[in-house]
Amino acid sequence: MKLRIDETDQNLIPIKEFREAYTLPDTFGIVQFEPKEFEGLGSIDKAGVDMNQLRSNILDLIPAKIDVVRLMTFIDHLQLQFQTDLFNINESIALQDVEVEFAVAGFGDVLRSLMYKIIPAKANQQDMPPFDEIYYTWLNDSVRISSQIHPYQHTDTTWHIQIINHVYGRAGLKITIDDAIVYVADGVYLCPAEGFMYTLLKDLAYKIWQAID
Repeated sequence: MKLRIDETDQNLIPIKEFREAYTLPDTFGIVQFEPKEFEGLGSIDKAGVDMNQLRSNILDLIPAKIDVVRLMTFIDHLQLQFQTDLFNINESIALQDVEVEFAVAGFGDVLRSLMYKIIPAKANQQDMPPFDEIYYTWLNDSVRISSQIHPYQHTDTTWHIQIINHVYGRAGLKITIDDAIVYVADGVYLCPAEGFMYTLLKDLAYKIWQAID
């Protein structure tokens, strides 16, 4: 996993690998430093059928041809329909309303960022702009490091730990060990729909690109 932190791309070490490398207990992670009540958190474990249907419904909205002049209006319509469909199936996911709204806002933001890239690319007969570049620019723009510092004693050293956040929630740990900084991925509290959103938006991007006149 890679995130842009303090203007630099950082590779985040998976939490399991970090624990093994430093002989840490399984409890070491975001849960230990900033616990959150798991009861009431959303889950996609039992929503596979509903989410696949939502995905199909949204992808089916992309026509064979889209007039570039109508693209902004079309994206607004797509976002509104996504919001409606997501709320309709939310009984099986149990996301909080704010999580649904974040997902809907992100859905629209990514597609509009895509639009501003693909219109000049089409006009200049260029290849489709890389979706991952667009998506991760949007994601990285939301990365924030918590100001709260948690001390953690390990052997003879006191580590200083801060939580890494982005639009999908708490994403990992920034760990200062003496003069070194280590970034660790810990997705225990991330919105469960993150992977679903990425693949849906990527598939929509390709369909929109192919449909633009």
